This record gives sequence, C-alpha cells and structure tokens, in this order.
Amino acid sequence: MLWLLITLTMAAATAFVCWPFLRRTRLTDGASADIYRAQLTELEREEAAGLISADDARMARTEVQRRLIATSGATASLKESDMTLTDRSTFIAVAVSLAVGSAIIYGAVGSPAGVASSHPQLTLADMSAMANPAAAPTQAGQTSVAPVDEMIINLETRLAAAPNDVEGWRMLGWSKFRTDDYAGAATAYAQAAKLAPQDAETLSAYGESLARAAGGMVTPEAEKALRAAVKLDAADPRARFLLGLQKEQQGNAQAALNDWLAMLDGADPSAPWYEEVRGRVTELSQSSGINVSARLPATAPSTNLDTQRPAGPTSTQVSEAAAMSPEARQAMVEGMVSRLDARLKANPADLDGWLRLIRARRVLNQTDLAQKAVADGQAAFSKDATAKARLQQAMTAPLDLAAN
Repeated sequence: MLWLLITLTMAAATAFVCWPFLRRTRLTDGASADIYRAQLTELEREEAAGLISADDARMARTEVQRRLIATSGATASLKESDMTLTDRSTFIAVAVSLAVGSAIIYGAVGSPAGVASSHPQLTLADMSAMANPAAAPTQAGQTSVAPVDEMIINLETRLAAAPNDVEGWRMLGWSKFRTDDYAGAATAYAQAAKLAPQDAETLSAYGESLARAAGGMVTPEAEKALRAAVKLDAADPRARFLLGLQKEQQGNAQAALNDWLAMLDGADPSAPWYEEVRGRVTELSQSSGINVSARLPATAPSTNLDTQRPAGPTSTQVSEAAAMSPEARQAMVEGMVSRLDARLKANPADLDGWLRLIRARRVLNQTDLAQKAVADGQAAFSKDATAKARLQQAMTAPLDLAAN
C-alpha cells in the first residue's frame, strides 16, 4: 500500500513539473470572461437549490455581470511553448523514467518496515522485570498499536520471501520484544541465531526472550543461549546478569551475588545497567543475610534510578522511527504506555515499572494520569516506605527530554 501511494505521489509530482513546459500559454485577460460566466452559472445553481437568497443572488449577479462586460472586449491569444517536439519528448521520457525507475527500485529493495542492525539491549527496566518473575508482563488485554502491528506484518511478509535475511529476523525479534510478544521474539531470534551463530548480541537477546516468555524464569534453553553469548563476548552485561539471576532462582544467592559483583568490579559507573545491578546486589544481600558491603563499589556519582533513561534502539532504528508520521509515532508511544499501565494493573509488584509509567505520563504531559500512577503504585507498596518515597520523588525528578 505504501509502495503504491509513493508511486502515485511521484507520478503526480512528475506531471506537475512537466505541465508548464508543455501547455499552451494564454497571454491576455480574455479568459477572465469564462470565469465570470462560470460564476453566473454557479449562482443560478445555488439560488435554485435555496443555498442563497434571491436578494443576495441578484446583487452578486449584478456585480459579476459588470465585470463580465468589462472584459467583453478582451481577446485571448495563445502562444506555443518555445520547446520543440523533440525537446518535449525527451523531457517527458526523462521525467517518466525517473518516476517509474524510482518506484521499481523501491519495490525491489525498499521496505516501510526497514531493517535494523542491532537488537534489544539490556536496560534498567528489563533487568528489573527479569529479576521479578511476578511482574513479568502478560500478553492478555494488550492494546494494539496499528503502525507497529503493520510494520511487523510487512516484515514477516518480507522474511517469508527472504528467509536468509539475518538483519530482518533481528529487527522482527526486536519489534516483537518491544510489543511484549516474547514468544514471537524468541522465535525470530532463534532464526537469526541460526543464520549468525557467532553473534553474541543475537544469542543474548534470544536468551532473554526465552526467559521473558517463561514468565521471567531463566530456563535451560535460555541458559544455553546465554552461555553461548558469554563465550563469544565475556563482557555481555545482559547474558551475565541473567545467568546470575538463574542462580538466584535456583536458591544459590551467594553465587548470584558473586556474578553480579564481578560485573560491577571495574565497570564504568555510568553504564546504563550499573546502578540497577548494584541495587539488585544490595536487595539480595539484605534478603539473604549475606554481607557484601566490603565488596560493594560506591554509588556512581550523579545517577538516579528515577531519572535514568533506559537504553533504547540503535541510531538506525531511531532514524526509521523518525520517518514515521507524528501521528504514528504518538500512537506508538501511547500504545506502549497503555500496555505498561495494563501490565502494572495485572502485576502491581513492579516498582521500576511504576517509575517508568510515571515518567512516561509526565513526558506526555499527562500530569493527572502520572499522579494517579503515583497513588496506584503507593497502594501496591503500602508497606514499603522507601518505595513510596521513590514513587513520590518520580513526580518531581528532572526529565531528560533530550533522551526521548
């Protein structure tokens, strides 16, 4: 449909450009008479239809007739275009070739869905949701976002014809992951992993999608993908965090703490995952009674979980989103926020989810809904004074609008 629309638009633009060079040019004002006669006909039609009163019609008719008389002596002359027949033919051939050629090339290699060169990265919200299986999102009752759904459908159609397009499978996995279709994301990433078995990011994303699809549990299949990712890239933060989470889920808190502390050791404190991992270490240390204060690095300066922006798509994916219309982008953003809201209503024990929702509502200038999210979140954490304070703080924390 987009291809057809672009083709028609291009054809119209070509005709618009060609017309001034091909038409016969009227030099005098004699043509004005035709306009006034048309106005008289239109007045009669409107008067007969009752759209204008008889008095108004009479006054308008008198004025138009006066102008018609004034132009009655004018004669119209025509001047042929200075272009020769050969010039006109060549001009038309070039213009049509450009329009048709562009349409054919776009139809062969273009796609409104686009293809990204990367995959979902580990974010603060991702790790929080993975660390809390009870807060894992479900697909029930999700709000459909037409632009995103259409993009996914177009991409799936293209992949059916080109099943060896590894970048296409990665983009499909990223898209399904961001719409909370974790099973679909896992399927797409599985295909990408078969085509690119030496790509650590693909394997890491595949492992996370499998875990999300399992309600936040790091399954043996997910573990296999994550270990393969770490083997290829020992510094992959997503794979390392999830492998540590698996140990916590298996009841081995000490091993999980060791893994996460190893991630923090020597890491850049400004990394988007740093503070979240540090927070998980603190929480697990307190709940398990294992003292790790001597091993815990200092808090990164000038960072705040309430105001940090989760890592997002790559520059390629951002440019693709920028190509969408403002209405489509707005619909996509509001749809994602609505899905987050619905998920939190079903699984309210997700503090970071509430913080994200409050911030999103504020970015969208939905102050009343942001305040409601604060109240709902505080109700869900009524016995946790620290959580309630963080939720309230989220309403006043500075917004880094440049990151949006």
